[in-house]
Formats: sequence, structure tokens, C-alpha cells
Amino acid sequence: MILHTRWMCRFRYLFLSLTVMLTAACSTMTGTGDLQDTVGVQKSPAISHPSGEPVTMSAANLLLLLEPGSDNNPFGDDLQDGEFGVPGASCQPEPEPAVNLEELKCLFYTEYSETLGLELEGTEDPHLIMAIEEWLGTPYRLGGCSKNGIDCSCLVKTIYETVYGLSLPRTSGEINREIVPVEVDELKTGDILCFRTRGRRISHIGIYLRDNKFVHASRSYGVTIGDLTSQYFQKRFVTAGRLKDVPAIQVSLEDSSRHE
Repeated sequence: MILHTRWMCRFRYLFLSLTVMLTAACSTMTGTGDLQDTVGVQKSPAISHPSGEPVTMSAANLLLLLEPGSDNNPFGDDLQDGEFGVPGASCQPEPEPAVNLEELKCLFYTEYSETLGLELEGTEDPHLIMAIEEWLGTPYRLGGCSKNGIDCSCLVKTIYETVYGLSLPRTSGEINREIVPVEVDELKTGDILCFRTRGRRISHIGIYLRDNKFVHASRSYGVTIGDLTSQYFQKRFVTAGRLKDVPAIQVSLEDSSRHE
């Protein structure tokens, strides 16, 4: 049943991606480059990643925008009750059956499950998942804090600033002192993991995802997904916790508009 659902999600993703590309091609043929009709519908607002960078209008990214009344909805008030539609495209093909929010959630979490290499359950904060994916593959550099190279504490600090608007200290030890400890069996997506990789002090941190997986900046592999149950990290794990100023790290898609 799960396998069938995932294949259905992939099929819907491919279908929606093709629809978006056809719509973009129609818009280009009008000579405007914007989604507007011949009577002058105002062009859509810019779509951006939580980091502020423009994002590709894929089915997965549209998931974050398809909330009626949301300021980030690029399709204006024509979008009602979670339906997907592109109003006013002058050469738009015949409308297909509406895609509801649950289907788009399925597409989003299926795509990012494959990207991150773990099975997301669909309750994880989508803004956090996108911010993590943005940094995957970035090389490690001690003291670095950019796409040219980043260390573990700056990775956590940057993601928390991007997603939650919180300013964390710069070092692993200082961040550790800011968290409220939680038991391993109570971990939620977004919690912070602390390790001793050398000496007696906290020298490495990461952000918990689920199923014992976490994102961190590895000296050997750069920003990657680690496994808390591996022998290396089991020996070096010290504590886990969450910040007092983050009231609900694990949220549903319907609540994600609190970040906007």
C-alpha cells in the first residue's frame, strides 16, 4: 500500500511538473514572460526560498504557496480551498481536475524523502526541510559560514535564523548551553544534537530529522545526513535538546504560514 502511494505521488509530481512547464511556455509565447492575460491581469508576486533566494516553480515548491489567502500565493484569489489553478494564461490548455492540498503534500514529502534519503512522515516543518536541502553537499571549512565552506555550528545557526528567525551563538558549546535537554526517545524534527568529537567539551552539533537521522557539517563529507545509531556517533553523543524560544518545532503544513 505504501509503495503504491509513493508511485502515485511520483506520477502526480511528473504530471504537475509538465503542467507548470507548459504554462510557462505559453506565457513566454505571449511575449511578456509573466503569467498575465490579454486584458492585463497583474503579474504574480515573486516566489522565494526561506533564505530569500528565488526557487524553481516545481510541484514541491508550490506546496508551500497553495494556502488560500496566503501572501505567498502567486495565483491571487482564484485559488480556493487548496485547489491548484493558474488564472488568466492566454494560451492555457484545458483545465485539468483540481489538485488538493493533501496531494501536493504527498508530492512534497515524497520528493524530499528521496533527496534526504529518509522517509518523512508529512508532519515535518516544510520550511526547515527546504532550508536543510539548500545546504546539502556544501564543503566543510572550520570557521566558514558560506556556500564555499561551512562548519557545524554555523550550519545550525544559519538554518535556525532562516527558518525560525532566531539568533544563536556561534560555537557548538555556546549553543549547547542555550538548549533545554530532551531524551533521545522524545526527539522531534529540528531538535539539536551535541557531540564530543575531541576532548571533553562539546565540539560538534547537528539538527535532528527523524528515524535517528540528522543533518550536520562533516569534516570528511561536508553537509550531509548522519546516523545517530552509527558506532562513531553513539560513542560521541552527549546530549540533545531544543530551544525555549521555539514553541513548536514539529508542525503541519497548515501551520507553516507562521513563518511568512
